[in-house]
Amino acid sequence: MTEIAVYRKVSTDTNHMKSLIFIAVLIKVLVGSDEALSQSQTTNSVYVLPWVTFNERHDKVAELRPSLDRLRNQLAALWTNESKPLEVNEDDARSINFRRQSAKFISGPLSTKLGMNVAIQPIWCHIGDTQVLGLQAIDIANRRLLATTHRAVRTPNAKILLNQQIAQPAAEELLRKTVENSRKIKYQPLKLDLKLITQSTRADTGSFECLNNIVIEDLLPKFNVDTSTGNEAIVHLGHILKIKKIASRPTRIVRLKWSTPEKKIITIEQQISLSASWSEGILGTNFSSTEPEAIKIAVNNSRLKISQHESIIKQLEMEANQLKAENTPTVIKTYGAWAYLDQGRSWGLKINDRLVERQNPDEVKGHVVGFYGSGLKLKTANGTPVHEGAIIYIRKGQTGLKVGQTFLFDQKTFPTPWPP
Repeated sequence: MTEIAVYRKVSTDTNHMKSLIFIAVLIKVLVGSDEALSQSQTTNSVYVLPWVTFNERHDKVAELRPSLDRLRNQLAALWTNESKPLEVNEDDARSINFRRQSAKFISGPLSTKLGMNVAIQPIWCHIGDTQVLGLQAIDIANRRLLATTHRAVRTPNAKILLNQQIAQPAAEELLRKTVENSRKIKYQPLKLDLKLITQSTRADTGSFECLNNIVIEDLLPKFNVDTSTGNEAIVHLGHILKIKKIASRPTRIVRLKWSTPEKKIITIEQQISLSASWSEGILGTNFSSTEPEAIKIAVNNSRLKISQHESIIKQLEMEANQLKAENTPTVIKTYGAWAYLDQGRSWGLKINDRLVERQNPDEVKGHVVGFYGSGLKLKTANGTPVHEGAIIYIRKGQTGLKVGQTFLFDQKTFPTPWPP
């Protein structure tokens, strides 16, 4: 409209004025359509994070810095055609140190369509006499692992591991697995976080994080795994990208303990023991632990292989069945007008959620007023312990509440709009 007003002042000829008005409006429409088109074609980006090294000597890392930087640039080139150091606007930079940290990231538009911003985390660690190169792809918004892979070489010399002949196939495999898993991964209430009970502090032993990452690789994509490696870098990216969505916390935390019976240095092809401690991620209550079981680690086709850890997988499957999204909250205990459900915040319930009984939605209604933990020692109908569940309050005058009833979300809108 501003352009039209200007043309009216300049032109005195009516026909000429109409022509100018038409041209101005046409330009306005075309520019607006181009802007809308460019906004609709927003490209997601990839961010290659700085290296994470577990329990490696600083002088050794400094010596191999040229090789590490070269591999990181090659990794970025596989994911984007326009890689460059991450730039931060002065308005977004919180401090000089914030800008310096940001400059360590390599960024660029994704050359592969994934529908999300992705971070790539390179990892270098060793276990015994074996060097391990790890790569992880992370969904930045949800802080969730999309894919992970690794390569392992039995040598004390890390330069043999950090070369393009070994790293390139691993990077290509990570890209392929990320594309495949991004289509397979669906919402699951069970979200895992794997941690260590005890960490190795000996340089000749290496880091048990190496072994944890191998277990994570075995679990994806069947289970959703939260990222714990490089969390600080992901939080840093969240500030730069202004991600306001808060990623949900893990609903189950598994702490692994790797050890040898005689407390010797762990080496490859040696029998070691693995035990686990379990806690739920909402209230933080420990609910289970597994006895140490003997496993064996070996290097096969440039990969670390860990013999099957049956007790951990069995516990995971039981937790996944308990927290299935299709499971409806079921009453396992009543106390006056209060009903205790077998599902809680891990499943997706929140305070003030309104629920109705499946069979009699107009006769039995309630809303979530609180949550309980494993201290009540409640169990489901099939005897499975409930680690965390919700408490709902049933409306006054409704007497049809019974153990075994299932509840659904109330589809009505509250507060009810008026007039109706």
